Amino acid sequence: MTNAYVGCMSFHNQPITWWGRIPVYVTTIVTAMFLVGVILSTILMAAGSPLLKWLTLSVPLNEPWSLWQCLTYPFIEAPSFFTPFGLMFFYSSGVSVETHLGRASMIRLLVILTLTLPTIYYVLYFIGFGPSMHNGNYLLLIGLLVTMGTLYPHAEMLGWVPMKWVVFVCLIFGSLMAISGRHWADLIALWGTAVVAYGFVRHAQGRSPWEPVSDWVQTKRSGLHVVQPTGRKVRRSVRKQPDEVDPRAEVDLILDKISRTGIGSLTDDEKAKLEAASRRMQGNKKA
Repeated sequence: MTNAYVGCMSFHNQPITWWGRIPVYVTTIVTAMFLVGVILSTILMAAGSPLLKWLTLSVPLNEPWSLWQCLTYPFIEAPSFFTPFGLMFFYSSGVSVETHLGRASMIRLLVILTLTLPTIYYVLYFIGFGPSMHNGNYLLLIGLLVTMGTLYPHAEMLGWVPMKWVVFVCLIFGSLMAISGRHWADLIALWGTAVVAYGFVRHAQGRSPWEPVSDWVQTKRSGLHVVQPTGRKVRRSVRKQPDEVDPRAEVDLILDKISRTGIGSLTDDEKAKLEAASRRMQGNKKA
């Protein structure tokens, strides 16, 4: 491991504490709260308790002062066969995001994603969509999935599927679910949550949300060429060979990328170049 890797990793947030050999992150605490919420929801549903409606998000609110519903609704969820998978995904992806962006950023992300749904529902309510209700952490999981796809777009799942395509496919199928049930408010909330998560990560990286679009446009423009009119002789110009890239400048760019977006953002080619540069430096020292 190069010094650049070590230097970058030193900036990653460490666990809040340790429980035996288990590191305790903010994500660990929130995951435990979700588990407690599932158990509590089961008890309340079995008892037919009216307390459920005071913990579930309803727009408009049951009472103007019941603002806690905007924060409690993710923890009210009926158990299902897929509940353990959702908890495992939340924990694994949450820890990755927390160690990449930092503990404070992780807390801000969770709060913003939690408040995104009530905000969207209220906007839709005031423009005439009618009342809405919601419970469960489904949209929080969507937000974390988009966050992971933004942080690690080229990371491969199952050894060959880039993360960005996994996110795109999940959003498409989530949209189809909402469309099939004609849940238009949920469809808007789905994509609103995705946009907020994407924008949050780009802002945390100090980069413009529109940078991928501008890069794509620039690539398309650079690929344009002028077609010579027929009937004229076209003089073939000798294409100059591109100047050889300075290896040191290339390594500097890779190190700068690590400092901005973390180790996980490096491609395999960039990692190989960094390792090769490290071996050359070690060889020079031995010489």
